[in-house]
Amino acid sequence: MTDLILTGASRGIGHALALALASSRDTRLLLVARDAGRLQALVADVERLGGRALAVPGDLGTL
Repeated sequence: MTDLILTGASRGIGHALALALASSRDTRLLLVARDAGRLQALVADVERLGGRALAVPGDLGTL
């Protein structure tokens, strides 16, 4: 199993990429973004499409 980290996953390109990769059965997506609510909704969408995902709320712009 491969872990793939996607930052900025709650919107835009990161969100679209997560949905596009959702059907990859051998990949677990680690979704990082500031908006925890949007991340949880994305995890649900990925899982509905047959993928595996974990939400990691956080801001990589600050320590």
